[in-house]
Amino acid sequence: MYKYYTSGWERYLFIVTPAELESILSDMHGLIVNTHVPEGYIETPIQEFTENYRVLYEKLAAGIRLEWKEDWRLLRAFGAASSLEKHRYGYHSHFYEGKRYVYRGFDEPCAIIQQFPLFVPQGGREKLVTNTSVTQFPESTVGLELLYPKRIQFVRPGEEVTYIMYETTQSLDSYQDYTLLRDRIKKITKPFRVIVEGKEVRTRIRISPEALKDVDKFYFFKANNVTVIK
Repeated sequence: MYKYYTSGWERYLFIVTPAELESILSDMHGLIVNTHVPEGYIETPIQEFTENYRVLYEKLAAGIRLEWKEDWRLLRAFGAASSLEKHRYGYHSHFYEGKRYVYRGFDEPCAIIQQFPLFVPQGGREKLVTNTSVTQFPESTVGLELLYPKRIQFVRPGEEVTYIMYETTQSLDSYQDYTLLRDRIKKITKPFRVIVEGKEVRTRIRISPEALKDVDKFYFFKANNVTVIK
């Protein structure tokens, strides 16, 4: 395992139904990416993450206002990879509450899926902001984003970190997972359009026809008087 640093993110924002997400990820391995794991951990069945999204989606479609204290378990990022060869755990073994835990020791990044919120800025309201955090605005959660680092620097034994010799990630094996998932999402979705303060806004988000039937019920759109264009 080589240590690496990354810079920038490829982001692909989308809204799909739970059944569609399950189909998109059907042949992927699920990975915990944002915390330590018990020693011996290998992967998480991808169905655990898609089931988590099913519960989240049902709350959104019911117009429920999400609260971080109650719903944080539904708002966790996870990794997806077609192979575990370069995505293993075992780095920095340590004890936690009497048990041994380790962190991920990946040879290269994996594709990440996490929830994203929308935000309507005050003044110049005819736009939507997509780069806020679900920890800050859980009630504004509307969909998912597929992420992968844009650039990477590997630090090999004996080398110093320069922070300036970043390479593109497009030649990495796991970047191909990102493009595969992105293309699957693109195939079943179309651009998402809304009306904010009487003006049509073309967003960076893509949405499936099935999800479009539900999305105007989401709390964010009702609370902020944002009209979904069907």
